[in-house]
Amino acid sequence: MPHHFRRLRVVPIVAGIALLAAGFGRASAASVPSSDRDSAGPERATVGWVTTRMGGPDPTEVRDAAGTLLAELTDGARTVTLAGPARSWTEAGSATGIGTDRWVRLLPTSYDGIFDAADAAWVAAALGDRSPDILAVAFQYVSGAPSLSQAGLAIAGDARYGVAAGADFNDFLGVAWTYGSRIDAPEPAELRSLDCSGFVRMVLGYRFGMRMSIGASAGALPRRASDQLASGPGRLMVANSGHRLTSYDNLRAGDLVFFDASTVDGPAIDHVGIYVGRDAQGLHRFISSRRMADGPTVGDVGGASVLDGFGYWALAFRAVRRP
Repeated sequence: MPHHFRRLRVVPIVAGIALLAAGFGRASAASVPSSDRDSAGPERATVGWVTTRMGGPDPTEVRDAAGTLLAELTDGARTVTLAGPARSWTEAGSATGIGTDRWVRLLPTSYDGIFDAADAAWVAAALGDRSPDILAVAFQYVSGAPSLSQAGLAIAGDARYGVAAGADFNDFLGVAWTYGSRIDAPEPAELRSLDCSGFVRMVLGYRFGMRMSIGASAGALPRRASDQLASGPGRLMVANSGHRLTSYDNLRAGDLVFFDASTVDGPAIDHVGIYVGRDAQGLHRFISSRRMADGPTVGDVGGASVLDGFGYWALAFRAVRRP
């Protein structure tokens, strides 16, 4: 799609990744486990990389000397979309799948709009990282997903929605979680269950380390979908105007998408999902945990999981935040 950009900046990076990694605090090739590293990835030279700082809400683009898009970073957000091998996912009982060559990872801190040598080192390492990214982890909770344990604790696997809205990440885990002086005990009836905002907190918070809170707290990922939109981490890409969104140009994989899905609570945000990209039909698809699907799904039970057209979720689509 065409972009109108304010300025073009060629980053004078003339060293290999080994030099870039030295002395910078964000990341280096050494931070990527060798078992999950593309042998050609973190060591690739950053000579000739060009960054284009786009106007408005568009991200900073990082391209190599041949013009290939390597990464996109957004001011005020930690999520970065990266080029990588194409992958696809499916879920049991659904004919719908998703495939993409975009990978999504978190910067250690929000991008400040200046692509410096530390950012270049981080991007170079991330381009070679083949450990599960945000999209892959999200699909570890769909129907039919195998159980995954860490230190004897089941941290992933086929998740239910739960007996009622209220299944947070620690309910799935069956562990208590501490927020300052408050201890949130797990609900036994919600074991291996995740509601919509609990699913987002599981992926971004528990699995990828974003700070979490119960209520609204600056820079933290709160419990409720409405608070995740209003005060969650990252950049608000599209505010809730009270009307459905029909423009998708600025969506990037990993964005949080918000919905006014219920008519009983007025014009309030009451559902959240994670945008995963375009499907085989070119439709913009998201993954979320829903009651009618009994858990996280990218399928079409209880309404097609697409933002286009005139389906249930498309009509309820209201806002976008980039964590």
